[in-house]
Amino acid sequence: MIGSRPTPLQGHVSSFPQKSKPTLRRSDVLGFVGPVLLLVGAFFVFATTYPPPLWITWIIGPILWYVGAGTTVVWLLWRLFFSNERN
Repeated sequence: MIGSRPTPLQGHVSSFPQKSKPTLRRSDVLGFVGPVLLLVGAFFVFATTYPPPLWITWIIGPILWYVGAGTTVVWLLWRLFFSNERN
């Protein structure tokens, strides 16, 4: 490209119609991570059949529980207020 305008040969021309693929936004990863953290934290706190060690039950479990709940709420609010801007 010599000038600032591209020539027609530089663009991508396809004779086949493009199908829209469902894409996963970077913000939607929080929608998967949040509930996973919430469930893992709940397992550590409420496990009765295979209780983990106490330091995991009382430290790691609640941390994962609260971070997962907060991440899920933040993701839901993000989708509620900012989902239409990028469509």
